[in-house]
Amino acid sequence: MTLLLHCGYHKTASSYLQSCFASHRELLAKHGIHYPDDPRQKDAAKGIPTAGNGAVLFQALLKQNVDDCRQLLRRYFAKAKEKGANKVLLSAEGFFTYFSRYEGAKLLMESAKLEGFQTIRAFIFFRPPVEHAVSVYCHRAASGKLPPFVQWLETGFETPKWMDQFADHFGSTSIDWQVRLFQPKIDNIVKVLFSDWMHIQDELDLSALPSQVNVSITMGEAELVSEFNQKHPGCGRYVSAALKTVPAKAKADESDLKKRTMRQAAAYFQRHHSVMEKINRLLPPNQQLSIPEVQEEEAKTLRPVFSPAQVIASGEGLEDFKNSRTLQGRFGRFLNRTFKPLSQRLPA
Repeated sequence: MTLLLHCGYHKTASSYLQSCFASHRELLAKHGIHYPDDPRQKDAAKGIPTAGNGAVLFQALLKQNVDDCRQLLRRYFAKAKEKGANKVLLSAEGFFTYFSRYEGAKLLMESAKLEGFQTIRAFIFFRPPVEHAVSVYCHRAASGKLPPFVQWLETGFETPKWMDQFADHFGSTSIDWQVRLFQPKIDNIVKVLFSDWMHIQDELDLSALPSQVNVSITMGEAELVSEFNQKHPGCGRYVSAALKTVPAKAKADESDLKKRTMRQAAAYFQRHHSVMEKINRLLPPNQQLSIPEVQEEEAKTLRPVFSPAQVIASGEGLEDFKNSRTLQGRFGRFLNRTFKPLSQRLPA
């Protein structure tokens, strides 16, 4: 029995790939791959972001809970054997952060071996660092609680540290890794996972999935949400949710603001080039991380500009926030908190 681990790495289309796995479970089974159920399996199959079907195992590993870890692996193994499969596929972004520590990889290897898994094969995408940093910031800034981009790079961006640790003990485990450079086209990403890694050549039907599963706000919108959240604490996620519904074509042009942000990120990564060099040793020679040269920025202040659609959406988001503070809104949140634990049961 082989344990297949898709290790995500945030902002490398993990949510989209998990939707592909969930909506193609029969195809995976046809090729001897068991994709265990997840409490939110139906959500993933519809293109709704989830933590992945490997999130429960990740939490058990993170807590160093050997009993839960082995129990989960034992269950996956038995179910796969019952279905006639010889592989178990788990996907979770958290696996990357967990494998940045050798002790974590060691616990998983030992537990998997004790439960009958002969081999562990793992896959991870690494995204060009500058565009990755910008993408991560725009995703997390939806809360409205992040500091300005440059400050966040220095104090809140943990990925370079994880990459450094991951590369240091990469060759110290018995895990068979496949490391690839993130591709901008989603069709190429799916092909790499299904065809190159899992050796599934069948045609995939992706028509039911949205082109983007986990949408982020723009850099200009991040500044706007932060301002809103300072004025009305707690409203950030409501305003962000409304802005995410605005089609990209209906948003104002941010090319100058994006160039400035890319320059700032490039300057940061030039001081961390040794980490990029370590990761490049793991990537194929024709797939290397690179950092664009930093060009001197013109002495001007760039303020974000918003389209009418963005202005309307931000107002609607603020209105949603105010309604959530009413008696009816508080009752709705109470129901969500009460019934949420029921959806966090261990997967079958």
